Formats: sequence, C-alpha cells, structure tokens
Amino acid sequence: MRASLLCVLLAGCAEAGASKAASPEPLVGAPMFTRTAPTASASAPLPSVVPPPIESASPQPTVAVPDVSPQVPANSSEPLPDVDVRNVGMHVGGGPNDNATKRPIRDAVKPHFDAFRACYAKALSPKKVETFGVDIWIPGNGGLAKLSKPRTAMKGEGVSDCMLKAFENVPFEKPPKGRPMTVSFSLEFKKK
Repeated sequence: MRASLLCVLLAGCAEAGASKAASPEPLVGAPMFTRTAPTASASAPLPSVVPPPIESASPQPTVAVPDVSPQVPANSSEPLPDVDVRNVGMHVGGGPNDNATKRPIRDAVKPHFDAFRACYAKALSPKKVETFGVDIWIPGNGGLAKLSKPRTAMKGEGVSDCMLKAFENVPFEKPPKGRPMTVSFSLEFKKK
C-alpha cells in the first residue's frame, strides 16, 4: 500500500512538474537564468564579428560661420595712409590686467590694423597723433564682441562708424574661465 501511495504521489508531482515546466512563473525578486546549449565545440575558435558602422539618425546641421577676415572698406583702391597703428591702452574690467590676459585681445585686433588705417583715411586734417577708444564686451564663449562708448577727437564723416565696423569684425578668443569680459581698448594712429 505504501508503495502504491508513493507511486500516486510521485505521479502527481511529476504531472505538476511537467505543467510548471510548460509555463514557468518566476518568483518575484528571484533572478532568472536561462540555460543555452553551446553552439560550437570548445576547441573551435569563435568567429570574428565586426559590428556595422553607426549612422546618425539625422544629418549634422551645418553652421554658417561669418566672414570675420580683416575687412578693408570698399574704397580700398586708394592707398592706405602711412601711419603706424598700435594699441596704447587696455583695461580689463574686473581684471586681471596682466600680460597673459591682454595678449590674446591684442593678437585678435592686430590683423585688422589695415581696416583701421582705411578708417583713419576718412579723418579730416588729422593731427600727427590721433586715438580711437571703445569698450568691448567679449562673450563667455568668445567670438564677435558688442561695442559701446566710442571715443575719439578725429573729425570726418563716418570715421567713428568705420572704426566700430572694423572692431565688429574682430573674433576674440574665449575669455579665461569662460566668463564674459569688458575691455576698454584704445588704438593710436601716428603719422610717419
């Protein structure tokens, strides 16, 4: 009797086990593992698989870069005046006012000296030495600046506007620490 009871119990367990194997229900919070049969023999080398290159879902946008090369005004058929141009004053608002901070600003403006000479040519009866000053606001990422407070004693129609236009075409490096900076900048024009 015991043997038949044991057989009935085992048969019931076997049926229950077979039904659970057909539709396994994972325990909540228990990790699930699946067993897979090996596809290659242990001694056979695995094939080399190279993934296909990743293609961008959308093309990269093209960014229009403004032409900020030194611009000489359209009436450049006339020779430029024979004057020396140099930076004679610079103050960085909030500092530091050291050479390392000022050098990139000077270096950015210097390639545009011919544009400033062409503006100087618009001056009426300039003195032996003339100056032009402006406040330059350089954005935190660098680039083209905003200008304010132009100052000069030069007379002549369009001199100041021409100087401002020349400064507007100067691309500046990113300021230290990526913070915007205001720079008071002055140029000197000296007849040779």
